[in-house]
Amino acid sequence: MDNVPMSLLYPNLTASSSRDAIICILLDEPNLTAKEIYSRIIKSKSISYQAVFKELKQLCDVKTLLKTKNKYEISPDWIRQLRTFTNLFEQRSKIKESDLLKESKVLEFSTYYSFAESMLNLFASRTLIEKNGPNNGIGMLKHLWWSLSFGDQNFEKFKVMGKTHESYVACPNNTVVDQWLKDYYLNAGFKGIKLGVKYDFENDFAVVGNYIIQIFFDPETEKRLDHFYRKENEISTLIQKGFMEEIFSKKAQIKVIVYREPVLAKTLVEKLMPIFK
Repeated sequence: MDNVPMSLLYPNLTASSSRDAIICILLDEPNLTAKEIYSRIIKSKSISYQAVFKELKQLCDVKTLLKTKNKYEISPDWIRQLRTFTNLFEQRSKIKESDLLKESKVLEFSTYYSFAESMLNLFASRTLIEKNGPNNGIGMLKHLWWSLSFGDQNFEKFKVMGKTHESYVACPNNTVVDQWLKDYYLNAGFKGIKLGVKYDFENDFAVVGNYIIQIFFDPETEKRLDHFYRKENEISTLIQKGFMEEIFSKKAQIKVIVYREPVLAKTLVEKLMPIFK
């Protein structure tokens, strides 16, 4: 196992984008300088050194990479959370549907970035949609989740999540950020987004098929999120003033519990669907 290239252990990390290519390179060869990474990536991609350096900086900002002096390596936390997600949700072909998540599964994340990325991958993978089961997804979220970078790759995942499910989301808040994200969700194929609704649930949760997903943010992360979502500024201004660093990268304690409860899931869907009518 020690002699197997790390990139082969994570087959979903393809070199289809410069960011994925950088991660694949560093999985196989840790502790490379920017120039060394560029010399490897240029063999298969037409990209400038400046673009590679920018990607490296952004990956460091979101704690995917660590930089020591002038060398880069993959963050151990990122590897650990990728392994956790992969083991639980991306090996569905090895698990009989009747055995999938018979018992509740708990995931814990140390940054908002790793949480949001894993949730996007989970919902887009359709892992929780069972054969001949309900094909719907409803989220009750305090704020619409920020879907990481808005590049082609994540938007394609978002479209899979939005268009292949009957997907709906409701939020009690109606901030400038939520309004902007609403258009993004609808453009990705979500059936309905409602802002400013009233509901009595204390924490974020979602129903996907026969599964219920409960999300628990630590108080400090929740406070930080709410503070930034309520800023009355242009979205570009929020980003320029360090939105990603403040929200995505800071240490957090986020717990996600996934469990299969068909009867309760059906009851919740029936209770929540009138919101969207």
